[in-house]
Amino acid sequence: MTYSLLITALIIGIAAFLGHSQNEKLHQLRAEWLEIRATGSDFDIPEDPETEFSPTRLAERKDKRIRKEAVVTFSEEITSYMKEMKEARKNGNGNDPAMQERGMDLFLQLTEFSGGEVKYLIDLIMADSTLEEQSKSEMVMGSLMFLSNEQPEIALAILLETKGKILKDKNISNHVTGIALGKLAAGDPLTALNWMKDHQDDLGGIDDDLRREVLSGAAQKDLLGAFSLMREMKFEKTEKPYWALVQNVTTENANIYLAGVRGLDADPKELEKALGALTDSPLWKDHAAAATWIEQAELTDEESKSIMNGLHYHSAKEEISSWLDWLDEKDTPEYAGKSKQLMRQWAYEDFRAAGEWVNGLEKGARRDEAAYQYASALKDHEPEAAREWAQSLPNGAQKNELLDQIKARE
Repeated sequence: MTYSLLITALIIGIAAFLGHSQNEKLHQLRAEWLEIRATGSDFDIPEDPETEFSPTRLAERKDKRIRKEAVVTFSEEITSYMKEMKEARKNGNGNDPAMQERGMDLFLQLTEFSGGEVKYLIDLIMADSTLEEQSKSEMVMGSLMFLSNEQPEIALAILLETKGKILKDKNISNHVTGIALGKLAAGDPLTALNWMKDHQDDLGGIDDDLRREVLSGAAQKDLLGAFSLMREMKFEKTEKPYWALVQNVTTENANIYLAGVRGLDADPKELEKALGALTDSPLWKDHAAAATWIEQAELTDEESKSIMNGLHYHSAKEEISSWLDWLDEKDTPEYAGKSKQLMRQWAYEDFRAAGEWVNGLEKGARRDEAAYQYASALKDHEPEAAREWAQSLPNGAQKNELLDQIKARE
C-alpha cells in the first residue's frame, strides 16, 4: 500500500513512453503525476523506490490529518439520530428494532475514523449546546468503546478529559476505562499497569473490576505472563483475579493455566480458589473437553478436589446430565458429594427437567439416590410432588425420615 502512489506514477510514465505523445494526453498525465507527487509528499512517501520508508511515520502523519468535514457531517448525523431516539423513548418506541439497527450502523461507522478524528468528534459533541447531558454521555461512551478496541491509549486520554464532564457516572466511566485498559493490556500489559498507577488519583481510585479488566486483557495474549502481572496488582477480593484469568482458558491453554497456578506462592485456600475458578472458564462449556482434560492433566488428589469444589450448577447446566453421568462413574466421596449437590441445585432451578432425567434412569441404587436428592430439594416448595417421589424409594430409615420432613412442611 505504501508504494501504490509510485506504482501509479510508473504506469503513467510507461503509457507516455509507449506513444501517448499527444499534447492533450501529456498535459493530463503531467497533471495526474503532480497530484500524486503532492499527495505522496504530504505522507512523506519518497519518489525513489530505493529510499528507505517508515510505515510508522505514515501512520502517525495519517492520524494527524483529520478530515474535519467528514467528522462534522457524521456528528450531525449521529446528533440527529440521538434526538430522534429521545423522542422515540418519550413515545414508548425506544426499543424499535429498526431504530436500534440504524443506531448500530451509525456507530459502526466510527471504525472508519482515526483516533484523532474520534477525538475531534467527541469535542464537537461536548460543545453542542442543543444536546442534553444524557445524550452527550451516551454518544461519548459509544464513541470511546469503539475507539478502545482500535486505539486504547487515545481512548484513555480522552476518558481522562471527559471524566466528570460528560461521563459523570463512575460505574459507566470505569466500565469504558476497563475496556480500553483491557485492550491495551492485551498488547502491552506493563504499559496498562503503569497507566493505572499513574492515573489512579485521576480515576478516583482503582477498584477490583478495573484490575480484572486489565488482567483479563493481558491473559488474552499471554496467559502465563498474566500470572506475573497479577502479582503486581493488589486485589481486595482474592477470587477476582482468577475469575479474570479463566475467562481465557480453553482446551488449548488449560495446561498453561495449571502451570501458572502451580507456580503460585500461595496457601492451600488460595490455590483452591484458583483451581475452582476453572469451572467458570470457556473450557467448561464443553463437558467432553473438560472431562478429558481432567483425566489427562495428571492432577493431584488435592487439585482434583479443588476443581470439583468449584463446579456448580450454572457452570454445568448446559450439559448437566452429562456431568451427573460422569460424576456418578467416579468412586470417590468428593465426586459423589458433588453429584448430590448438582442434583439438588438442578431441582431448585428447573424441577421439570430434573424430574424427567431422574425418571429416565434405570431402576436401581443410582435412581434411588437421585430420586432422594430430587425429593429433598422439592420438599420446601412442592411438598406433594416430593411425597410422590419419596414414596417411590425403597423402604427404610432414609425414606421414613424424608417423609417425616415433608409432613412437617405441609
